[in-house]
Amino acid sequence: MIRNNTFPNRDTGITRFSVLFMLSLLSFLTLISCDDEASIIGEELQPPSEKLDVIYIDTLSLDAFSLTQDSIISSGFETALVGTIQDIVFGSSTASFLTRIRLSGTDNNPTPFIPGEGTVTDSLILTVLPEGFYGDVNTEMIVKVYRLDEDILRDSIYYSNHKPEYELNSEQTFRIAVNDTLLQLKLDTSFFGTPLSEIDTIETNAELRGFFKGIYFAFDSIVAGEGAIFLLDVLSPSSKLTLYYHDINNDTIPEEYTFNINIFSARANLFFHDYSTGSIAHLNDTLVEDTLIYIQGLGGTYAKIDFPFLEELRNLGPMVVNKAEIKFKLWEYYDNTLFTRPEELRLLRKNEEGKFTPLFDEALGEDYFGGRLDEESGTYTFNITAHLKTLLNDETGDTSIYLFMRNPIDSPERVALFNNTSPNNIGFRFVYTKL
Repeated sequence: MIRNNTFPNRDTGITRFSVLFMLSLLSFLTLISCDDEASIIGEELQPPSEKLDVIYIDTLSLDAFSLTQDSIISSGFETALVGTIQDIVFGSSTASFLTRIRLSGTDNNPTPFIPGEGTVTDSLILTVLPEGFYGDVNTEMIVKVYRLDEDILRDSIYYSNHKPEYELNSEQTFRIAVNDTLLQLKLDTSFFGTPLSEIDTIETNAELRGFFKGIYFAFDSIVAGEGAIFLLDVLSPSSKLTLYYHDINNDTIPEEYTFNINIFSARANLFFHDYSTGSIAHLNDTLVEDTLIYIQGLGGTYAKIDFPFLEELRNLGPMVVNKAEIKFKLWEYYDNTLFTRPEELRLLRKNEEGKFTPLFDEALGEDYFGGRLDEESGTYTFNITAHLKTLLNDETGDTSIYLFMRNPIDSPERVALFNNTSPNNIGFRFVYTKL
């Protein structure tokens, strides 16, 4: 289950619409009619010879296939993830993360760290604030913390399949549980690397990187339960690395220095998926359709949706597209006790450069576009009227659309949906007016 299922909302970036397109879109929307003939505005004023012909179609079949992502950009995360999920459907998924620390004070005015000669370390405490979990409430696991041996930079892009370089001899092992309200991990005094007596002063974060490059937080093994992904708020003021030390010439005056983890810290989540231990069939096979499609966060799976009937619709002649709606239904047999369903999914298209970008309809607002789970009907419904109108008028480019988790980076959730090869097929409703 999710203790806190409000995952950070991270968009992939919405393409700006040109003024001309928006004006055209607004003009198009003024032509949208209701779903049946009896609701056509002004119908009673029209002579029979000029009566509009509104046609409703719900028998068209879509083609859908489940695909995996090679990797996703995962640097600059809002929520750190660590742990593993063992899922009989999706197989296993493992998460870890790496982050740099920074000097106290502000980014523009850091507080120098000046240990001085004769200074020795008393203790080093890594504090991390849990934000929630996804999976089995009984999960306890072993995590390992390492000192990074590579420079990670804030202005660099890191992908979820990045292979971190870390110092094996710095390994620290800890046992954590999902009911922990604050993780306080006591590191070995040697974890900082350079003895404090050898450090004169560290005045900038660039200088700090020369002494301590960062932290790698990795999953090791499950102690109890069926697995969980821990969500950690490393950007909270409560998350920090605190160094306690004293001068050997004055043992009675202990001192401390807090290193921050904040929005200026270079950081990245790392994910690994093993689908061989699950039950997904025909993954990455666009020739054979499975009875289900599979949507997963953490850079996992997504679905490609094809419209094999586009040419048939184009041959219907001039028309006004009143409404185009697509509906995905939950696979009700999927265990929802451990792995809750996402509250929202997202449809994307590919632009001319082959990059995923929002559908035109999304710019008209969530109430218009849809995508949220209807708990009563167990469906996710999208209004793709503007997008389908574009497909009918433009015969070039990628005509597929792609179904993703709303938050593919920060959310470990997943969901299985019926495909067209099952009785509860993907619903497609098309309403148009012949001209």
